[in-house]
Amino acid sequence: MGDIEEMEEFLLVLAFHTFFFLSTILPIFNRVLVSISHRLGEKRGLKGQSHRLKFTPLEDACLEHGPQVLRRPATFAALHDWSLKSLCKRFPNWEILVHRYTASGPRKEEMTVRDLADNLMTCNAKTLELPEKLQGELPRAAVEQLREERGEWGEQAALLFIGGGGPLSTTRLHADPAHNVYYQVQGQKRWFLFPPSEAPFLYPVSRGNVAFMTPLGHDQIVHGDVGDHPLASAARGGLVVTLNPGDVLVIPPMWFHAVVNLGQPTDPVVGLAFNSIGLGKAFRAHFGFALTAFGHPRVLWRRWWSGTVDDPLLRSCRTLAQCEMTGRREKTTKAIIPVSVNIFPSRKCNYSCGFCFHTSKTENLASLEDTYRALRMLRDAGMEKLNIAGGEPFLHPRYLAAVCKFAKEELHVAVTLISNGSLIKRTWLQRYGQYVDVLGLSVDSFVERTNQLIGRGTGKHLPHIARVAAWAQEEGIRLKVNTVVNKYNWEEDMNEGIAGLNPVRWKVFQVLVLEGENSGQNGDLRDATKFVISDEQFAAFVERHRQQPTIVPEDNSVMQDSYLLVDEEWRFLACSGGVKRPTDSILDVGVEKALEQAEWDADTFFSRGGVYEWNRPADETCGENEALAW
Repeated sequence: MGDIEEMEEFLLVLAFHTFFFLSTILPIFNRVLVSISHRLGEKRGLKGQSHRLKFTPLEDACLEHGPQVLRRPATFAALHDWSLKSLCKRFPNWEILVHRYTASGPRKEEMTVRDLADNLMTCNAKTLELPEKLQGELPRAAVEQLREERGEWGEQAALLFIGGGGPLSTTRLHADPAHNVYYQVQGQKRWFLFPPSEAPFLYPVSRGNVAFMTPLGHDQIVHGDVGDHPLASAARGGLVVTLNPGDVLVIPPMWFHAVVNLGQPTDPVVGLAFNSIGLGKAFRAHFGFALTAFGHPRVLWRRWWSGTVDDPLLRSCRTLAQCEMTGRREKTTKAIIPVSVNIFPSRKCNYSCGFCFHTSKTENLASLEDTYRALRMLRDAGMEKLNIAGGEPFLHPRYLAAVCKFAKEELHVAVTLISNGSLIKRTWLQRYGQYVDVLGLSVDSFVERTNQLIGRGTGKHLPHIARVAAWAQEEGIRLKVNTVVNKYNWEEDMNEGIAGLNPVRWKVFQVLVLEGENSGQNGDLRDATKFVISDEQFAAFVERHRQQPTIVPEDNSVMQDSYLLVDEEWRFLACSGGVKRPTDSILDVGVEKALEQAEWDADTFFSRGGVYEWNRPADETCGENEALAW
């Protein structure tokens, strides 16, 4: 497109926005809008045929001005306090207006947040009416700064969205005349966006100058079935982004967006949006740039075409996004919250992996009495997920069953296990699998000879792993795979094997040497130095498996300080500096004091994706079973 044609298209789009705003007052201008839209369609060579709309991942678009995604910009304690599970516990009788979908169509009704959680398959909610406690937990300093930047353009609004995954929790493509800052608190949400320049092709209709709706729903956008709206097939510049818990999306005014909650209908999806409403911003969205168009039209067009975020406002949006939402813990922001705790109730193991960094120094097993007491203390300190490892936990199946049941029924926390799989029996999973959310299996190679060189089994490891994975699936347990990349497997291509197991999470670790465990010195039971690989070799393994959607690689720098490890004496194990050092027992000094000695790097824990969807879908209700995901 030449410069003259570019400018002509720009002026047509500008004219469209002008008449569109006027049409909100005088509908007669709708005829002009139709003419402009068809003229633009002709310029883009639209023949009337429908075809799939194209979207570029937002992070690949590299927009200087436009939507911005911030991946886990803060510790985000609100992930705990604003999850549906937590809302049910804190405000069980909080009544909100929900949309219920029935055979005769959707209808609005009031219900408690607990009832909403029990009916996620048919209900969702968007509410401005937050309990006073929740309002007090918003990041006030950043909110005030954002409001100041917006000046007279309306008051700040905080909207809480609650729903389940799937097709019922979607929105049609629409645009807002205000900046929007959206926090993803729980679950996953996928956003589809178009720049303001594409408004003539999207059939927008004004609704009180607040939101500009289109008839295009999720199916039309994703599947390209534009039907009676052929102009939509000419829309360009589509973007797509998926938000995970802790992510933040900043959307400029008049960027069209449609969203869909991912996951199953029983999977809670919670988000919090900050935006402003008011006629003033609608005016600015349409005319703010037109006021200076005669001065520098081409420069103006370059910025406006992509939908600009003016720098001061973007800075305040980032301040809001990066401000830690402390939730109920606002008065104790320096407190360390043990979100995810890994316990090793016994060091004993039936395998002899050469790189093991928690070796069988003793055969002691923590008593159930101490276990229950310690876990209650950890839960009261903020533990949301309990991971049981070893040693091999299935060497003690009765103890393991009792702890899993206690953690789910009494503590209402997520329960995950890490096992080499060799001792797992189908009957155990059938009886106690209901108390397990995620089962992690150690798979270092899909070549039995390699497994033997590592010390993982005697040549029959893989068939049993396949059986256990199938049993876990039958019982509704999410499957996770752990792989330690070392001298014997770093060149292996595991893509086919991992795809066959289809885990929800594949943790890939670089072999780690810790003095006092596997350094080969001073009486250590293992010598992992024989398995060590370089950072470049680890990176090569990761790159070879980038196509795996659930891969989570962790090199030595990430692993050492980002895990809360607890031994059989209920001591945290600090691993910084290549040495494992136990703290005082939490049974003796309490969780808070022991945590101060643990040298845990919470920021690295969150940045490496330590929080994920770790609850099984079947348990995510707030009724009789409160084991919700967050």
